[in-house]
Formats: sequence, C-alpha cells, structure tokens
Amino acid sequence: MSEKMWGGRFAAFTDSLVEAFTASIQLDSRLYAEDICGSQAHARMLGRVGVLTASEVEAIVAGMQQVEQEIAGQRLPFADSLEDIYMHNEEVYQVLTLEGSLAARNHLGGTAPDQVRAAIARARARLAEEQSA
Repeated sequence: MSEKMWGGRFAAFTDSLVEAFTASIQLDSRLYAEDICGSQAHARMLGRVGVLTASEVEAIVAGMQQVEQEIAGQRLPFADSLEDIYMHNEEVYQVLTLEGSLAARNHLGGTAPDQVRAAIARARARLAEEQSA
C-alpha cells in the first residue's frame, strides 16, 4: 500500500524515478520559512475559533519554530519522497515533536494548495522588500 497522503487508492509504492521527476522539493525548499509562518498563522486562527486549545496552538507554534531551526541549520535533508515543502515541514514536525495527530489537526480548514499559494505570496513580498532595501 502507498504511504503517500494522497495514496489511499494505490496498492503499490510510487516508483523512485517518478518521484524524482515529479518532486518539487528542491525548488520548494526555498519557501520553508514562509511555509512555517503560514502553519503557525493557521494554528493561531484555529485557536481563535476554538478548534485548537491554547496549549495545542502553543505546541504547534513551538514545534514549527524547532522545524525552522533544524532546516536553517541544515541538519535535515530534503527528500524527494516528501514531494513539497508543505509535506516536508509536516513530516519533520511529526518526527521532532512526536505529535502526528496534532500536526494533522493543524490542517483543518486548509489545503496544501492554499498553503503553497500563501507561502509564495509571502516569499514574493520578502523578495520585493529585500530588493527595495
């Protein structure tokens, strides 16, 4: 059975050549900080509307800060099998914090494409600010 988030209908693993061809992680890896910022903001919103408790929000925000530190320190390799930065950050969060169910709850009401669009928008704003400085 496939271990992909979207792979529930597939009986076999994805061929490594297909993974390498379709992976965007090498490009997406430049968006890790913006993606983490989006995950933290989403957790805070879920806390404000009562989906997450204050302690759950605090745990997610702190865990994502830990992910950012690990990536910034180049202690974690990016893997093609994780496809994109959204999946990579979630997987790393789960490994570092051992909070798989909490990581999954942080995505309630949000989608990967929404997160990616938001990360790209934050990256564009950051780049524009850097260029004008």
